[in-house]
Amino acid sequence: LALTRPDLIQPKTGSTAESDPDDEEEEEPRAAIDFGLYMTQMKQTIQKHWQPPKGFENRRVVATFTILRDGTITNAELVDPSGIEAVDKSALNALRVASPLDPLPLGAPKSVQIRYQFDWHVTRN
Repeated sequence: LALTRPDLIQPKTGSTAESDPDDEEEEEPRAAIDFGLYMTQMKQTIQKHWQPPKGFENRRVVATFTILRDGTITNAELVDPSGIEAVDKSALNALRVASPLDPLPLGAPKSVQIRYQFDWHVTRN
């Protein structure tokens, strides 16, 4: 029909056929995505890989990082280090070893920014 009625051809929006299918998803309105289960699993995975050095002091390390749609952790950095190099390195190492996490939930954006707090509480018996 388009060959006989060129006025019925609708121009494509965006670029040519080589467009990224992930980009097309970004243009569609998103329903609210429940990240609750994903965040719980993310915390468990990271904590499983965190092995702070032995010691008897409570420490806190705050890191930020990006999770890409495929679960890869990138751009990890400490925004509030503990002040103990070995503890700080152990937190960054946990993020490195935990990657990749599970892919982000269906419908999620290309990436999400995370602020993550490592708390190390030591009790003496």
